[in-house]
Amino acid sequence: MTIGDEGYILPGAASAISARRNLSRTDVDVIQYVVVKDQADLVSAVAGRLAPIGISVRPVKIDELALLSSHHTDKAVPVSALTRLWLENFLDNDVEKFLYIDGDVLVRGALDSLFDLVIPRGGLLAADDCLCLYEHEIRQPRRYWQPYLQSIGVAWRDYFNTGVLLVDRAGWKEVSTEAIDFLINKSALCRSSDQTALNAIIGKRRGRLPLRWNYQTEHMMVLDPRKVGVEPAIWHFAGGPKPWDLPEWPWDESFNQAIREAEKILDGLDYPRPPVNRMMFDEGVRHRRRQRNLQRWRFLFRRYRRARQIERAL
Repeated sequence: MTIGDEGYILPGAASAISARRNLSRTDVDVIQYVVVKDQADLVSAVAGRLAPIGISVRPVKIDELALLSSHHTDKAVPVSALTRLWLENFLDNDVEKFLYIDGDVLVRGALDSLFDLVIPRGGLLAADDCLCLYEHEIRQPRRYWQPYLQSIGVAWRDYFNTGVLLVDRAGWKEVSTEAIDFLINKSALCRSSDQTALNAIIGKRRGRLPLRWNYQTEHMMVLDPRKVGVEPAIWHFAGGPKPWDLPEWPWDESFNQAIREAEKILDGLDYPRPPVNRMMFDEGVRHRRRQRNLQRWRFLFRRYRRARQIERAL
């Protein structure tokens, strides 16, 4: 399932479509939740378009979200990123576990076996974040992130990405409540918003997913895993720009297959395009082009070491 506000109807639909295309289990539903303000008719129209391909689109309201906006300090993502913390309120009563995916992922491999993995009781499974690559380096970006991890009491090897979560439903209310409390009371520490909060409070309730279930942009900038014979099931366009905004290294136009299908299915509906944070877009372009040059000419050993670490985590 995915959840987001009305501005993310299109990428949310694309993520849901790609998940549906790679899921054959009959005991798993694909759901796109849309947090609505005043466009219920639009959400109803989207639901009508996606229902024939096995996707349920459900409008929901989160009145508390506005109250958290002042505690949301991560300017790289909108406040709607926090909506996953309220999923407990919308799940059907018979749901025992659920797979949450961000609206900027593409599923390209079979998901069926993922649901057979053992989740820590009351916890979740999540893949390592790209920060884990920096632990043994002496320059940036390690120097930038070390104080952050120390401030929230999380070891490098334990920091996870929240773009893909396989969750034990029985524990999600407690986990999300703790995360919201952390966001409110320690917002100055939450450099990555609710991802920070979830990492800070989760402890031993987190189990590790292999990277093939959440292959992120920074990983792709180091190693295209297909070159070593691994095809990730879930690709995660973390950061910006997204491939639908700029199909440029490391994400080319082929990674827009789901967004293009979603555009065709939703053709004729007056849905908003995904908002673009111009400052983060420009910084993302500069970062990727700089890293491409550095890894090609100056940091060959760093790239080699990161690539070996990635291979072990796949």
